[in-house]
Amino acid sequence: MLGSPRLELPMSLTQMLRWGGFPEIPKLYAEAQRRRATEFKDASSSLSKNVQKELHTAVDSMKPAVKTVSFHGLDEFRNVYGVAEVISATFTKKDVTETVRQQLFQTRPGHSEKFVQLQGINYDKVFKYGYTKLSKFFYGTRTFQMTYVSTDRPSGAERKDAVTRIKHALRKSKSNFAARMGKAKASQRAMLLHQFKLLEYMQVDIIKDMAHSLDNTPWYRYNFLGTIATYFQTLGEVSPSAGLPATLVSSGFMTAFVPGIVKALMFGQLQLAALPVKATFGEAYDTNILKTTCLIYTGEHFAWPRAFNNRKDVRRQQFYHQNLALLTLPVFQEFSDLVCQLARRPESQSAVILDIDGNSDKVMMKLRQSLDSNKNPSSGNNALEALHESGFDNVHEVSKFLAENDALRSSKPREQYRFTAVMVPVVDLLDVIRECDKLNIDVVQIFDMLDN
Repeated sequence: MLGSPRLELPMSLTQMLRWGGFPEIPKLYAEAQRRRATEFKDASSSLSKNVQKELHTAVDSMKPAVKTVSFHGLDEFRNVYGVAEVISATFTKKDVTETVRQQLFQTRPGHSEKFVQLQGINYDKVFKYGYTKLSKFFYGTRTFQMTYVSTDRPSGAERKDAVTRIKHALRKSKSNFAARMGKAKASQRAMLLHQFKLLEYMQVDIIKDMAHSLDNTPWYRYNFLGTIATYFQTLGEVSPSAGLPATLVSSGFMTAFVPGIVKALMFGQLQLAALPVKATFGEAYDTNILKTTCLIYTGEHFAWPRAFNNRKDVRRQQFYHQNLALLTLPVFQEFSDLVCQLARRPESQSAVILDIDGNSDKVMMKLRQSLDSNKNPSSGNNALEALHESGFDNVHEVSKFLAENDALRSSKPREQYRFTAVMVPVVDLLDVIRECDKLNIDVVQIFDMLDN
């Protein structure tokens, strides 16, 4: 019974069953429907011949059109454009299909479109028609006929008509899977929910955007109110397809509106909390102004990565026979990315960081390792042990923590990570980054020395 194609269990009824003390029924329904769906029979073999013919015609109408052209007399010959594939060709009753495919079927100059060139060629020579005046007497007037697959695609109306005919044929199938698809029609509830999918994903995008902005922008400078205004403006532009009353009580609207209100309250509080901080720091805390300076030693054959030459926020001053350089870099995550690029040069082009903003002692970096099902690093030892085994005994651990799996029990588990913060001598920093790459340890961040 629970596996019947006629039985549907909407989400509202599922929730009521769970709240009413019958949580097993939705699980049994899902399992029964899954098993029924796997009992798939070939849809076409369970149709009558007339219905199979109807299905075949409908499917063929989705394919590119097959066309035939004929030219009689050399004066009529012209190029044929929009050719996807040459099916057959004859020149005065002689089969010249392979000749057309290999010699005349080509790409149009300046376009991606292919065509068959028939203008400006020596037909007798190309098609080996004959070189005597008696050829016309024996073969008649030179004619050319070609059947080809056109690059023209069916129009939207033609495709929609084909879908209607295909579903009409599938309804008559003895296969439950195919028949259900033929009879399926999206409900008004599903269409209303679909209309607000943009807003549902926009809620996630807002959090992602704010998180990414923290890599290079202080939290109090984030445009909280502008972001929420954009969200509600987008919500207001959704056109209700089922009328305003039905839209306002739909689950799609509620899914978009209620979290929007919650987010507006939260962002409003953050905006208020940002006012005194912004009034204190003003525009001084600006990543366009804040920089970190490194003193770097470079070997004779060192070549700077492309990013160091093309970015306006990276400045370089070299001295002492080009072996020393003062490098001014942006702060936060961009500092980490650029230092990693510096480390990943070939061995013959290696460099050494001598000092970071007056610090020539140690610098902290955050590392990440993937964990297996037993919460052990998939690459073997933990980060600190692996680095010690590689000879970096002067690296010591500051802290470590696990990114616990927060996925639902019924969903696919997410990958778990172990994060480790270590202190690394400044002069060994680039070597440690290279060693981490070899050990499959991700370098997440190298912390700059910014003190304001």
